[in-house]
Amino acid sequence: MRSLTVITDTLRRAAGSLDLTARAAEAETAVADARQLGHGQLGQAVDAFMQAMTGGWTEATAQVDDTAAGLRESAGLYERVEEGSDATIRALAGDT
Repeated sequence: MRSLTVITDTLRRAAGSLDLTARAAEAETAVADARQLGHGQLGQAVDAFMQAMTGGWTEATAQVDDTAAGLRESAGLYERVEEGSDATIRALAGDT
């Protein structure tokens, strides 16, 4: 029979690392004002490009946040299941 061991503290540490990564990535979304480039259409084009890049970057950081939340949720789930199975085994063994 195969066994699975999950170290929930490691899941939470990984989630914390992802949080730090997401916060650092969010800081990179600051966009310079492209309206001062000296040509209106060029400024608009650069501004549209930067907004598109920022939108994609923002979506990526949101996905990192979701992954971190999923790791924390998984850690809690594993802990609850383990506590429940321990109680079931004790009850079956007559150790109440």
